[in-house]
Amino acid sequence: MGEILWDAGDPEGAAGEFIRSAGQMKEIVATLNEEDRRSFVHHPEWKRAIGNLLDTLMRLGRREEALAYLTPLGVSACEFDPTRAPERTRAGVGG
Repeated sequence: MGEILWDAGDPEGAAGEFIRSAGQMKEIVATLNEEDRRSFVHHPEWKRAIGNLLDTLMRLGRREEALAYLTPLGVSACEFDPTRAPERTRAGVGG
């Protein structure tokens, strides 16, 4: 639903949906042992969901809120893909 709202031009609505999903994911992650947690966070659907949440919050300027989701959702390290960064960030790379 969040992706539909984003595509429809409603980033705040999309963020709300992604946050709702993140709450459900936090509940799941909290019940898992370490091995299961590692498997869960590497699942493509989970990566897509958390990526959508973080991307949306960052694009809305809600950086601190986005960062606050990392540890509760089982992300202890993340990779930065400069091709997905907002234009203002890419413009400063290498310059």
